[in-house]
Amino acid sequence: MKIKATMLLIMIVMMNSIFAQTSNVKVFISFSMPENLIEQMAHESARLHVPLIVNGLHNSSMRETLAKIFDIAQREKNVSIQIDPVSFNKYGINRVPSVVVDNNENFDVIAGNIKIANALKIISDEGTTGFSYSKFVGDHNA
Repeated sequence: MKIKATMLLIMIVMMNSIFAQTSNVKVFISFSMPENLIEQMAHESARLHVPLIVNGLHNSSMRETLAKIFDIAQREKNVSIQIDPVSFNKYGINRVPSVVVDNNENFDVIAGNIKIANALKIISDEGTTGFSYSKFVGDHNA
């Protein structure tokens, strides 16, 4: 049973990594955020097909990090979570949650406790990336 759970966690992390690398929308979180906020972000990110990005290991432990990811994935089946400190640096993320849209030339960031969809609407209306919320929603059947 323990081997099956470990293999499942490895597969989840690998799939999450591939998914997050292909997305131009990312949501940055921390496991230190309140649990109910993590759950809300996980639910909305799964619905919108947007990866959640964490900066590093939970309590400096890979085992605890994988357990945390597994716990979230158990409750929210289609959630994508990636450990990516490089992206935290690239986008200057120092507050979480943060929503980022990157078109490979420019990027827009909105930080704070805001629904992902609302942040994306603001970026669509006021951002510099040319992001279209209505097209995004149509493409992701959200």
